[in-house]
Amino acid sequence: LAVEPARLQDISQRLRWLGALGGVGAHADNIAEGWQSQLRRTLAANAEGPRIRGFYQVWQTPLYSLAPEHLVSQAMRACGVDSIVTDTRMAAPVLSAESVLAAAPAVILVGRDQLAEARRFWGRFPSLPAVRDDGILPVPDRELTRPGLSLLEALPGLCDQLRPWRMRRSVPESA
Repeated sequence: LAVEPARLQDISQRLRWLGALGGVGAHADNIAEGWQSQLRRTLAANAEGPRIRGFYQVWQTPLYSLAPEHLVSQAMRACGVDSIVTDTRMAAPVLSAESVLAAAPAVILVGRDQLAEARRFWGRFPSLPAVRDDGILPVPDRELTRPGLSLLEALPGLCDQLRPWRMRRSVPESA
């Protein structure tokens, strides 16, 4: 049985489906509605205001990120952060450091266990906005990369974490 939601909004629907299969549909419906309501509130709370460019770093060597359609990229967008990875069909594209530097992200999101290594690596580029503005941020990668309720649970905290960077700078209109 594979349950792979393609959109953030699909997670609650999948919970309802699994609950119905398990004979606990009413309970699953209640839980799913609560999460769907929280998702709507989070999306509404972050719909306004400046948007920034960000880079979600899956791994340092080689330098991996995630496709625009990935749930983590959707979570970033929900929080007002547009991924610098925009034109790939690969689920986890390999990028060059040069392409990240050229995109000049305001934030670089990394798993907590990769924070020190990422700060050392990117710290070599002090003009990079994410370095200059202390925007290399640890995120709950285990929660964000699992396509289920843990992602929805982590989303409001991610948005709260990113809000100060959004208020500092916005994407130029021509970007």
